[in-house]
Amino acid sequence: MAQPHCPERTLYRPLRALAIVGVLVLVGCTGDDADDGDAGDDVSENDGELATCGGLAAPPCGAGFYCDFPDDSCGVLDQTGVCRPLPDACDDVFEPVCACDGVEYENACSAAAAGVDASTAECAEAESFACGDTECAGDGEYCTAVVPGIPDAETSYSCADLPDDCDPAICDCFDGPACDCAADDDGNLTITCYAP
Repeated sequence: MAQPHCPERTLYRPLRALAIVGVLVLVGCTGDDADDGDAGDDVSENDGELATCGGLAAPPCGAGFYCDFPDDSCGVLDQTGVCRPLPDACDDVFEPVCACDGVEYENACSAAAAGVDASTAECAEAESFACGDTECAGDGEYCTAVVPGIPDAETSYSCADLPDDCDPAICDCFDGPACDCAADDDGNLTITCYAP
């Protein structure tokens, strides 16, 4: 006796075959050919020039390389780039560029030497802040005010670079018996010292 045609059975056969193929592919990807290197090491296939980098799926470049994105796009919209070696030296040419890390460098080569690609985007200008009758850069500088010990003498103001190990800028970076430190609402520091 012939069995009646069963549309459900016809529908599930291709799906079952697809599921079996999917399992075989997954099992094949976990075979013994996988790299047994340390998980913290850079991917060895990316240690050479022109290896793919960036994007969601590509690993970062190995030590001594940076990711060079097409059109200086910084990998926007999951674009990938290629690994290029860090330059050994750069010309002393001042052609400022904003890099993918948001920092402005002297030129594109200087950015590459720091391990980042140049960007077509503009770097955000650090807001300046008042320091007496002058303005200090909000990023990397602090204000010094020296109050003289002589009556009727004016307080002198100047800007100075923050110490290298003072990031973020906090009053703990400075200590001196005759100085006070204050931060404004934006975190800009003013060090006030009192002359004897």
